[in-house]
Amino acid sequence: MPSLDTRDPRAATLDGWSLTASAVLGVATLATVGLDAKAIPALYLAAVTPPLVFADVTQRRLPNPLVLPGYPVVLTALLASGLRDGELPITAFVAGVSYLVAFVALVVGGGMGMGDAKLAGLLGLSAGLLGVAPAVATVGAAFLLGGVSAIVSVCQRSGAGIPFGPHLLAGYWIALLLFA
Repeated sequence: MPSLDTRDPRAATLDGWSLTASAVLGVATLATVGLDAKAIPALYLAAVTPPLVFADVTQRRLPNPLVLPGYPVVLTALLASGLRDGELPITAFVAGVSYLVAFVALVVGGGMGMGDAKLAGLLGLSAGLLGVAPAVATVGAAFLLGGVSAIVSVCQRSGAGIPFGPHLLAGYWIALLLFA
């Protein structure tokens, strides 16, 4: 994949791998969630997951031009879902705010980057829209995967921290596939 300049979202050109990965995630979303307003945030995340993983692994950054546009997407889906169902999906708001607050606390403590916190809030809203189980499973799977990666990193004595964005995204996709 070509270099990803995190200041320019147009630099996130997609190659065959990332297009295939996005397509697979999109099909998995439609297969589990169906054609529903609740699928909209997951479809957005399917499109941005490959470039986000690439950017975080190679540059330790989760570019705002890829993360932040997801907020209006998920909020629109929340509104559409609420209008259809006659009530706002409170679980989504609680999960999104909880994720964001918890991860900002980790940022302040030096354990995470602000990109991780912004992505976590987005994933919390999206997973919460699908229900309590996906909201809990997303963060649980992310920390389980991140913990395994951290142990491997320590055993290899690499001394470098691990990019957490890929673990957050993997946790989200695992939760979506298992609990949506």
